[in-house]
Amino acid sequence: MSSVKWSPLYERHVSEDTVITLHRLCTTCSRFQRQSTLLRRLSHGEQLRLYTKESFKLCSVKDLKAGYLGDCHLCALLWTHAGGYRFDPDKGFIKEPDITVCLEARDYEMEYALEYPTSCLQKWWNDLVPPFITELGVVVLTISRVYSSKNPSPDIDNKMYELYIYPSSNRNLNSATFRKGNEPVSSKNDMKLAQIESWYLQCCKDHPKCTTYPGMVTQGSQLPSRLLDLQGDKIKLECNVESLCQLQYTTLSHMWGPDPNACLQLTQARLHEFQSDIPSSLLPTKYLEAIRIAKALGFQYIWIDSLCIIQDSDEDWKKEALKMAAVYGRTTLNISYVYPPSNSPSQQHLRDPRIIVPCELPMEHLRTSGNSSADPAALVFQSAPGFVNKFWSPTTYKHIWPLLSRAWVFQERLLCSRNIYYGQDRLLWECCEGLEDEFSGRLMDSPRSKSRFHSVFAGIQGSSRGREHDESFKGQWSLLVEEYRLANLTFEKDRVIAFAGIVKAVQSQTKFTYLAGIWKEFAELDLLWVFHPPSPLGDFYAKRNEMKKRAPSWSWFSVPTRLQSASTNSDTVDFRIRAEIYNRSNHTIYKTRIVSFHHPKLASNPEALLHNLESMSITLKTRKIPSILAWDGPVIRLLPHGKYALGGKRYFKPKNAMKYVHDDVSLLPGSAVPSGACMILTAFEAWVFRGKVDHRYDSYVPSGDEITTSWQCAGLVVVPAGKSASGQDSWGRIGAFVFENAVDGFGVAEIPFPMDVEEEEVCLV
Repeated sequence: MSSVKWSPLYERHVSEDTVITLHRLCTTCSRFQRQSTLLRRLSHGEQLRLYTKESFKLCSVKDLKAGYLGDCHLCALLWTHAGGYRFDPDKGFIKEPDITVCLEARDYEMEYALEYPTSCLQKWWNDLVPPFITELGVVVLTISRVYSSKNPSPDIDNKMYELYIYPSSNRNLNSATFRKGNEPVSSKNDMKLAQIESWYLQCCKDHPKCTTYPGMVTQGSQLPSRLLDLQGDKIKLECNVESLCQLQYTTLSHMWGPDPNACLQLTQARLHEFQSDIPSSLLPTKYLEAIRIAKALGFQYIWIDSLCIIQDSDEDWKKEALKMAAVYGRTTLNISYVYPPSNSPSQQHLRDPRIIVPCELPMEHLRTSGNSSADPAALVFQSAPGFVNKFWSPTTYKHIWPLLSRAWVFQERLLCSRNIYYGQDRLLWECCEGLEDEFSGRLMDSPRSKSRFHSVFAGIQGSSRGREHDESFKGQWSLLVEEYRLANLTFEKDRVIAFAGIVKAVQSQTKFTYLAGIWKEFAELDLLWVFHPPSPLGDFYAKRNEMKKRAPSWSWFSVPTRLQSASTNSDTVDFRIRAEIYNRSNHTIYKTRIVSFHHPKLASNPEALLHNLESMSITLKTRKIPSILAWDGPVIRLLPHGKYALGGKRYFKPKNAMKYVHDDVSLLPGSAVPSGACMILTAFEAWVFRGKVDHRYDSYVPSGDEITTSWQCAGLVVVPAGKSASGQDSWGRIGAFVFENAVDGFGVAEIPFPMDVEEEEVCLV
């Protein structure tokens, strides 16, 4: 057995206040830097032929480990890539006592082109003379894993790991990643407060979207009822918030953890006491860290839910929960502590900057075999080719940062204008104008990033660009709903009220009418959600029966979300039909309208729509036709007027033209299906192709054999549901459909909803 012991992670081997000097080399790596011919030629800008190779006996495994646990930047990259930090002598053994690295000149763009020969292909392949790499070329360093498992796996044990070496002048590199000097192993180090302050001040100075955002998501002058006053040495509760002049405050997003009692809480009995003093010795680490950041940035006030909402008062909790748009919308900065209390706070914030940041090495000006006399360029060793940048998406990171998986935090993140993610191994800044990583600099936006959702709140009505904003809102809304439904709640009954802050933010700017997850103004789209059953079903339908008591059948709130423990990232509701109709919305020739809605508690409580959906109904002005449901093998088919709605020349076969998704997939083939079903139309779209351009048409008869006519219609399938709370004959939703077809010239295809079908009012419950 080798004498090399299992190596601990460097960041857990040194003290927490350690600050690393980056780009520093040990004696071994300095020798490698000086003696490698290929590296010197690359640095001096000499021409290198493709696939030029060099092998270099670097050092022993013991020396590489010593360099890693010391302060050598290159040893850290090599040791990590070679898997040294994973070595456990009880599970494996060192393969070779010495380490040899291989260098090879590569040019991936050139190699890709050479894989597909053309008539003008260079003749080097036949002549066996490789071309010179271009300025985009790279020298690839390969190293094998330093150990083998006792139960070897050839795919793993024989795998080679790579580093990529470029001149620092290469225009395709991200210089923000390697222009670093000293970095602490802890993201909580006081040095990092300067980074947070820099982001904050730059945002306040240069980001107009972030400055105006609070006015978009908040109504009037509503403020939090209480704040924590951080002035002086004491922390105390401020209850007279409206009297504060030029108020600026921070907020904290966090997870309470499995034991809510572990968080200090404001109760009715302690309300008076907390206004005098809240002992800091009773506060959890995450609260103290948030307070430290707030005070470092010059803030006197912070809002923390457990200390600013009376936790044993249902009345106060509901009142404050409905103010989240104001609380987080008006915050100057939100601090997101990304790990729950159950995770050890002494480890999650530690990191080794040497394996995150590329290593930049200055090269000596030595004469080589070439004729170049130019000053040598520094060389950059990095773990990925080309422009190294971090792609950040809340959808991906919620599996890494538990905080992002929470439904309450979902709205907190979207409502605030600025957000610092704190408590993990690296700092991340997110605001309305982009994302910044402390090591990678500016990050690429994702479809779920805050800057993309900015358009949802960006002044849809009353704007000279109203139509543009209107379309942006319609396109983004379903994405927002999908993301929210994938977020977890401790109590599923809070699903409606935990969405209220986002709803109020949209309403404050748009004046749209919100109805149980949909918008009255876009009902023809928002009603078209589709049921996507979980697998296995488990007790899903028992939960749905309970949900249907609290929400109407036409609302996606009536469908439970997927199990919080499920590994899948898909929900029990999707918007595939909505997307099909939205993508052709410029060809809409008919859409349903909500003419009225009823809520039994609305008269006494104007905000009932935001937290209580029981007995709610809407009345549509629409077209309704009779239909039947029938089994076709394992599939339930929808037959308008009792038949497949096709005839004459058509593009689609009858069974493919009509897509129907039934809400109850627990039905077994051959079992009874609902009777008395009707189809109601929410949207009808039609267009003609003239050449390569499609046009919406107002006449239902095509003119000309060369013209192709296409259409699609979508809607709901409903069954009688007795009397509504308002006394009307009502219908309940049981599924959704989309029908599409196309014909050439004068071909005729029957459609489910002939245009002579008169509109009528249909009450949905």
